[in-house]
Amino acid sequence: MTTLWMELRRSPVRLWFPVFLAITFAILFGRGVDWAGSWLDASAAAQLPAVAVAVVLAAATASAAARARRDDERRGVDASTWRIEATRLGAALSYGLGAYVIGHAVAAAVVLFSGAAGPGFLWPGYLVMGAIVVIGAAGIGQFVGNAVGGTVIVPVILGVAVLFVFSVLSAAFDLSVRRTTPYFEVSWSALLPRVGVAVFLCATAVTRPRRVGSDRRSPVRVASLGLLASVIAIGVVGSVIVPRVPPSPECTRTVPRLCVWPERHGSIPTLTAMAERMAALPEPFVVPETLSEIGLSGVPADRDFDGFVFADGDSWRTAGALAGAVAEATPALSCEGAADPEWTTARNELTYWARTWIAGEPWGDGSRTDDDLRFVEDMAAHASPEAQFDWVENRWESVAERDC
Repeated sequence: MTTLWMELRRSPVRLWFPVFLAITFAILFGRGVDWAGSWLDASAAAQLPAVAVAVVLAAATASAAARARRDDERRGVDASTWRIEATRLGAALSYGLGAYVIGHAVAAAVVLFSGAAGPGFLWPGYLVMGAIVVIGAAGIGQFVGNAVGGTVIVPVILGVAVLFVFSVLSAAFDLSVRRTTPYFEVSWSALLPRVGVAVFLCATAVTRPRRVGSDRRSPVRVASLGLLASVIAIGVVGSVIVPRVPPSPECTRTVPRLCVWPERHGSIPTLTAMAERMAALPEPFVVPETLSEIGLSGVPADRDFDGFVFADGDSWRTAGALAGAVAEATPALSCEGAADPEWTTARNELTYWARTWIAGEPWGDGSRTDDDLRFVEDMAAHASPEAQFDWVENRWESVAERDC
């Protein structure tokens, strides 16, 4: 530990630590703090800076390794021991991973301060996904710096190359997510081979001999074989993101009852207001007693046709999903055999009106609404509830007589 502490104090990578922090906070807060109301969204947001930090860390580590190589050669040292190389790499990783972890700590503090996310914490799987990228980049930088040398041109070229490679591989290897849903989680069994790739990249970097005939040829072979085995294992274990086993949901205390994934805890007040407006829908709308978000039934989210789609922060989209569920439960609106234009128009108008009613407001300023539905939006915005219910009763005659 004493050796590592000494290396931390003299490593050239320490000068890059403020840059790592600046990158982390710029990406974390650059798009706002919409993620502050959900531990899951905060986990994804805190993981996003990993690739950018990794690119700069790879260049900084390569430059530091090349500088150390020149110093060794000037002192007449043929090759550093793997312990010295590991200490140098460990110091570089401490600064890169330190900034990355600080970003997670700040994200957690923001979520806790907001108080909207409820109990929970950041998902560790997403933290590890980003850490793999940072660790692998440091290993690549150490390897290239020792092998090629150079203090300016090589690190710059390496940074650009790492940016390109990670932009491709982070998606191919499931090491970066931009948006998350509670329907899926990180598979630790699939994550382990990716951890192996990062670790063996670093092991290859510190055990690679600088000259032919070095006694480090056997260790580097072992590290290279481990790296190859890890890459092969990634193809065997499959995707990191897998369907999640549904936990106990969060539900509104209303009739109808709307149930969502626990990570939506902060949205319960919004859903409660929607459920109360659904309960006030006039007859003959049929409102199901319980509606669950997709995936909560145990059926994979992409095949759960009975659940509704919850769009966090987009009440209009969520209202559309709930209005669709009401339409499916209402016999006159779910008549598959009805295809005449009058019935279709009436159904669309009634369903769209139900959507505006559930949402509690029309969609924006109406500029994005279809012309044949704009009058429904105008009515929802300006007419009294009694006038709207009268319109629903009159419009219902166009669909009520349909024999399904």
